[in-house]
Amino acid sequence: SAPWDRLYRVNALGTEHLLEAAHRASVQRIVSWSSYSVYGKANKDRMPIDETHPVRPRDSMGRSTAIQDAVVWRYHDAGLPATVLRTSTPYGARGSGGLAEVLRRMNRLPLVPIPVNHRQRVMSVHVKDVARAASFVAEREETTGEEYNITDEGRYSSCAFLSLLAEALGKRTFPVLFPRAFVKPGAWMTVDFVPSNSKIKSLDFRFVFPDPSSGIPETIEELRREGCLA
Repeated sequence: SAPWDRLYRVNALGTEHLLEAAHRASVQRIVSWSSYSVYGKANKDRMPIDETHPVRPRDSMGRSTAIQDAVVWRYHDAGLPATVLRTSTPYGARGSGGLAEVLRRMNRLPLVPIPVNHRQRVMSVHVKDVARAASFVAEREETTGEEYNITDEGRYSSCAFLSLLAEALGKRTFPVLFPRAFVKPGAWMTVDFVPSNSKIKSLDFRFVFPDPSSGIPETIEELRREGCLA
């Protein structure tokens, strides 16, 4: 994760400045991208967790995003209609980091090591579905003042997710045991809970890529077409 001061300047102060300008310009609607990181440590008896789950972030990304959300709702109450989308980790082509970088590194290996003892969940969503969700809620009056989890139906462990990536790249794998102490809680794409997307789906929103098994091959194909993946 980035340093706290950078996250605060971008997520909290950046949103404050943007919404102040939007408010002065009489913008009619705001859709703000948030993150599932605001949930922090989840209540195990509330799985999968919905949008009513308490917000109690435990890392810098989650805390700065929770402040960002509070800014959004302050401007909403002041007359700037808003909707908040809490996304899982987005993936897709045209990215220089994140999943695209993982795929590039994997692609350079003759064999891909899979940490078979890592069972944290990987929660993801294709960036095209994130963009579609933003357009979807922006066109509906009933979504004003609401929050929605935007996540696909994948319920992969980190071990299974890395295996999926390797298979999509056409790579052979081998099992390894990797010390869990070296992996920070909330590491890239991994969480200890499952967010629910039932609320957005109850409005008849449908995911184009409901599972990474369809979205990952499409992402690899686009990265190769763009020359970002050999």
